[in-house]
Amino acid sequence: MKEESAPTKVLDKSDKKAQYKALRAQKLADKKKAAQEQRKAEKAVESAHDQTDDDDLIERALGNGNDAKDSREKALERLQSRITAMRKDRMGKKTAQEYEEQKRIKRSMRKMKRKEKKAENKEQAKELKRPTPDSSKDGQPKAKKMKQENGGKCKAAQPVATTEDGNLVFSKFDFIVKEDKKAESKKDKRDKFQGKDYKRLLQKAEKRKERIDEIREKNPDKAEKIETDIRWNNAISRAEGVKVKDDIALLKKSVKRKEKVKERKKQKWDQRGQHVKADEEKKQAKREANLQKRKDTVKKAKVDKLRKKGRIA
Repeated sequence: MKEESAPTKVLDKSDKKAQYKALRAQKLADKKKAAQEQRKAEKAVESAHDQTDDDDLIERALGNGNDAKDSREKALERLQSRITAMRKDRMGKKTAQEYEEQKRIKRSMRKMKRKEKKAENKEQAKELKRPTPDSSKDGQPKAKKMKQENGGKCKAAQPVATTEDGNLVFSKFDFIVKEDKKAESKKDKRDKFQGKDYKRLLQKAEKRKERIDEIREKNPDKAEKIETDIRWNNAISRAEGVKVKDDIALLKKSVKRKEKVKERKKQKWDQRGQHVKADEEKKQAKREANLQKRKDTVKKAKVDKLRKKGRIA
């Protein structure tokens, strides 16, 4: 019983939908028809009104017999008078000849004004060039010339600013310029014990000591004087804040210390290189082992596959 009742329900629903659609279509058609009829009625009313208006206009224009003819003539006269009035307004009250005469007069007036202005400019230029009683022989005004002379005298009277060396100062401020370093002589370079190249300084100190010893053998007083001068120069340099490195014993210690530091750095660098090389060899060995393992695995898989198929005993 349940199986038979299901299709009947489906049929009822489809019938209802069809009925609803049909009613809706009917309503739309009725609305469209009513709108068309309304439009037709409106058009008929408008055409009737237009016809009546045209008839009225024709009757008014034609009139009855002679009256219509008179009214047309009067209308044409009015139209002609209106056209002439409009032409007059457009052209103006003056004739073409009068306009041309007016333009010619304006042109001549402009030319005359230009000529007058040119003449005035020439006259002004002549007046400027003409010498005045207040001007001197060279054409320059006396007041200006006197001012220049007085100004020149004042400038000459002013004291000239100079530096301590006697150089002129061209600005308000006297900037102190340090003297350029003179080129060092060979002696200055030889006696200069500065820097961190301890090996070179040691060689210089030893050479100087040898030279003084040679002089001492020939002239002890001269050697003593040279050593005194060296001590004084060193004292002055240290007072100025310059480190003098001419002590042979200290220089030897510095050279040894520097050599040791250099050796330690070299050892560390060699060790680092050995570590890097060992790491590279280790990584290469591991890579080769992994590749060999991969090859063995692939080979074993192929052999097992062939054995399963019975191609290998």
